Amino acid sequence: LRKLYVEQLKLIGFIPETISETNLVSSDANIHGRNDAVIDAVITAGLYPNCAHRVKESNGSYKVFNRNEQLWFHRSSVFYESKVPREWVVYHEKFATHKTYISIASGVSSYGLILFGNTLSIQYTSRSVIIDKWIELRIPAQLAVFFREVRIGISVILESMLTVGNHAEKDAVLDSIVRLLELEEASSNKSN
Repeated sequence: LRKLYVEQLKLIGFIPETISETNLVSSDANIHGRNDAVIDAVITAGLYPNCAHRVKESNGSYKVFNRNEQLWFHRSSVFYESKVPREWVVYHEKFATHKTYISIASGVSSYGLILFGNTLSIQYTSRSVIIDKWIELRIPAQLAVFFREVRIGISVILESMLTVGNHAEKDAVLDSIVRLLELEEASSNKSN
């Protein structure tokens, strides 16, 4: 599977022809491979829209919802008996028996959701963004507008890379995204 993935990335010009599955980890193409903020965003992008919100109840307990559907962590989940470290999680699958369960899950950042969620609506008066008509995140309007522009930039660059193989602006945009993700991670680490 890794070999196929590497070959596909080479075909669309995302990594150089000289990279193989054996030297991928040590190559420049994996420059952010140990950056938790970037990995978190990649997981968000890959598993979205399988997203759930952790809500604190008045009694101090937590419930998890995907839109209006309550979900429970399956006993095989790392979050089954432990606190979810973030307000939002993405999950690989959900399944129902007498309850609807999720198992493979990861806590994710708000910035990853803003960057890689689907439709984005900026709510200027309430200082928030709404993603896909249900994920509401409180952020200043100026930052929300900046994220909207970054999302447009990502789309333009990806389309350019896929259609004409143009990689000219890729590094500057990717570096900006990485810095944004790292800033949020540093900010959340200070508040914990």
